[in-house]
Amino acid sequence: MTISRSIQNKSLFEFESSSLLALGADPSTARACVMESVNGKHRLLSWHEEKRQPGSNLSSQFEKIIKTIGNQLGRTLWDDHNNAPLLQSSNSVRTPPLLYVVTAASPHPVLKVWLMGLDQEHSLAAASSAIVSSPAKIIGNTVLTATTSGSEIGSLLTSSQPDVVVISGGYDGRNLATTELLMRLCHFLKDGLTRIAPAQHPVVIYAGNNTAADEATTILKASAPNLTIDVVRNVQPTPYEIQHTAIASAIDNSYQQRNKRTSAFSQLNAWVTPPARMISLETSFIQLVQSWRIYKQLPDLHGLYRTSDQWLHVWATEQSGAAGDAIQTLYISPEERLAALQDWPELRLVSGIWPQRQWHRPELSWCDPSGMAPIVAAVGQVSPLAMLQVLEEDLLS
Repeated sequence: MTISRSIQNKSLFEFESSSLLALGADPSTARACVMESVNGKHRLLSWHEEKRQPGSNLSSQFEKIIKTIGNQLGRTLWDDHNNAPLLQSSNSVRTPPLLYVVTAASPHPVLKVWLMGLDQEHSLAAASSAIVSSPAKIIGNTVLTATTSGSEIGSLLTSSQPDVVVISGGYDGRNLATTELLMRLCHFLKDGLTRIAPAQHPVVIYAGNNTAADEATTILKASAPNLTIDVVRNVQPTPYEIQHTAIASAIDNSYQQRNKRTSAFSQLNAWVTPPARMISLETSFIQLVQSWRIYKQLPDLHGLYRTSDQWLHVWATEQSGAAGDAIQTLYISPEERLAALQDWPELRLVSGIWPQRQWHRPELSWCDPSGMAPIVAAVGQVSPLAMLQVLEEDLLS
C-alpha cells in the first residue's frame, strides 16, 4: 500500500534553492517528504509512504519513493550518477538541487527484554519501573527459586528470544547472602546461554548489587566470552531509592546500536547533510515536543507518538534557570494507560490519530493524523524555522 500527497500547480521554475528532503522509517513503513519555501514560508509540498517488505533493502526503497515524489512535483530529486538524493546540479534553475537531507529512522522494533531478579516485590519491580522509560517491552521474567535451573532458562531464552536480559537484585554494600544469590542466578543464566547458539545471545545488563558486578561478569564470560555485558548502576541501591536512568540509557544504547546494524544504515547516513545527523524517530519526537512547548510558550507539554508497536509519551517541562527542558518518557503498549500517567499534565500533542477512548482532547491541542511530524521534526537540526512553519501550516491542526 502506498500513500501520497502533494501541493499541485507549482511550476518547476518556481522552486527556490531551499528544498528540504526528510526521510523516515519505522519497522513497517518507509516515508519521505519534500519541504519548500512558498511565498516566504516553508510548506510540505509532497510526501509519499510505502509498506516495508521483509528482507527489502531500505535504501533502494527510499530511492523509489524519492523518485515518485519527484514525478509528483515534476522535478528531479534523485542523482542517478551518485546513487543518492540530488544535492548538486549543473543547472540549478532547470534542475534545482536539494539544500538539505535529513533522516529519522527506527527500522527495528523496540527491544524485547527478559528480567531476572531475586524477588518480584523489589528487584523486578524496580527494574520494570526503569524499563518503561526506554524503547523496550518486557516479555517475561525469572525469579530465583529453589527450582530455577540452567535448562529452564535455556528453554525460556530459546522460546522467547529476548534482545536483552536485565539482572537486578540486592542493595549496594557487601552482603554475602545477597552476593551468593546473585551468583547463583548468574550461573543459571550462564548454563542457559550454553544451550543456545552464540548468534542468539542477548545483551546482558547487570543492574544489581555493585560489589557483585565483577564476579557476575566473570561467571557469564566464562562460557560466552563474546557476550555483551553492560554493567550499570544498581537500579535499587537502597530500600528507598530507585535509579531509572542507568538501565534506560543502556537499553536505549542497545536499541540505537541495533538500528545502526541495519544493512542500509551506512548509505542512509551518507545521504544526511551536515550539520544534521541521523537520529531515531523517538529522539526526533522528543525534540519536537520540546520545540513545540517553547514555540507555544507553554510551561510544560505532554505529547504522544503513536506506533503500532509501542506508544511513546513525552513530558517536557521548562526548568527555571537551567539549560534545556526536564524530559520524562514512557513507552507503553498501544491503548494502555498506566497509573504513572495520572500525575502527568493533559495530553495536548499527538502524532497519529488522537486516542479519543483514552484521552479527552482539550481545546488547546494539536494532532497530526498522518504521523509525519517526527520526520518533519528532524529538519529542526538544520532549519528550526522551516520545521515550525511546516508543522504549523500543514501537520498540526
